[in-house]
Amino acid sequence: MSDDGHSYECIFCALCKKWFPGNGVWTKIGCSSPRLDAITCREISAQHQSCISAELNNASQIDQVNKEMESKEGKALVDTQKVLYFLIQNNLLHTTLFKPLVDLCIELGATNLGYLNKAKNAQYTSPGIFGEFLQCQADTVEEDVRQRVTNSEVFGLMVDEYTDVSSRKHLALVAKYDDNETINLAFLQDIQLQLAPLTSSTHPLKTS
Repeated sequence: MSDDGHSYECIFCALCKKWFPGNGVWTKIGCSSPRLDAITCREISAQHQSCISAELNNASQIDQVNKEMESKEGKALVDTQKVLYFLIQNNLLHTTLFKPLVDLCIELGATNLGYLNKAKNAQYTSPGIFGEFLQCQADTVEEDVRQRVTNSEVFGLMVDEYTDVSSRKHLALVAKYDDNETINLAFLQDIQLQLAPLTSSTHPLKTS
């Protein structure tokens, strides 16, 4: 709106307004000329080109920071899997020791693990995320063993029923197979059985 109260259309440059805020035309005062030559003249002006350079430089810096953060977070997730694997490999209580051990590693100077917690509501040591970590490792091992058994010229299966400390019945499936003339023994699967007669144990075995 002009000083005499009349309204008119004008053009502002958001880029120039961002990097060179002031009282000039295109920033504080809109350009009242919609002609193409006026817009082209502004586009090739030194101030506008400087704003473009500043915007591109800022975007590049943000992109670089994001890449560095993604790289650090990726390394943190890999190190977290190593902590979990250590607990499992040494038959330690991974369900209860996982988070305390990660916290201890951070306290002792493990720099990558410090990037696990994005915010108070995004912690990669929570029970839900821990379950996903555990499932990832289980799937990886299972697929590797399955492929080795499939490629083996000869293999044998052993099925055994047992009861755990909570009196729940399980069915253990173990394979013995040949891998490059080396005999290997691998645990394939643990199936929890419903309370039923022993004869019903064949059903989960057939469907596994």
